Amino acid sequence: VVVVQHIYTSFDITLSTPPPGARPYAGYLYLGGYVQRASESVHDHLELDNGVIGEWSGAAAAQKFVHSAFPNQNRPRGWGTQRDNELAVNLRYQRSWRLQKATIGRLELDGIPRLGFDAGNVFVRANADLTLRLGFNLPDDFGPPRLLDYSDATGSWEGDWGVYAYVRGGARAVAHNIFLDGNTFANSRSVDKRYVVAALSVGMLGRYKHLEAGWGVTWLSEEFDTQGNGDSYGSLFARLSFPF
Repeated sequence: VVVVQHIYTSFDITLSTPPPGARPYAGYLYLGGYVQRASESVHDHLELDNGVIGEWSGAAAAQKFVHSAFPNQNRPRGWGTQRDNELAVNLRYQRSWRLQKATIGRLELDGIPRLGFDAGNVFVRANADLTLRLGFNLPDDFGPPRLLDYSDATGSWEGDWGVYAYVRGGARAVAHNIFLDGNTFANSRSVDKRYVVAALSVGMLGRYKHLEAGWGVTWLSEEFDTQGNGDSYGSLFARLSFPF
């Protein structure tokens, strides 16, 4: 089970009325439940998310609180133009395959292709990507954690340590994105979305005994016509795991 909040704003948050073509303001708060199963070479992830979009999501209050807590931060002023309140239901399915490992001296190399889709009033889209990993003592999981995505809960590492670098490339075909297209049952701000969005990620991940930590950077192509340029973001994660 996961609880997630998304916050979307225009580039200049100091404007009370964002200009036409700017990313619309939107908040999304949802509770997600998922199941996973895996064999030696195949992993399935099925998830159902239920939540709210709009003022009910609490996104405006959350951003305003964070900005008020730090000095010299701009006050967000555009939330009066955000999405109308709407109940949100989204189904997600992903299947991954782990290809047989190859060795280069003491290094191990493997590949993890993935296909999937979303269906609901939040997203209607399909995706495909390929992750390549190179390192020592690769785990038997199906790839590193992804920001704004799920983590594989079925895999494990062997031995006390391991480390690898990875690169991931892929794309998604988008038929509907409520954060760009506007509300389902009400008129709201919208922009002309791109029907194909590409992504590239690089990073490193390592483990020593019970501690696992990683770093990654992702670049996205433009999601809508008036965006100007693509987005990029970095992520850090750490977790402790214990068998029981």
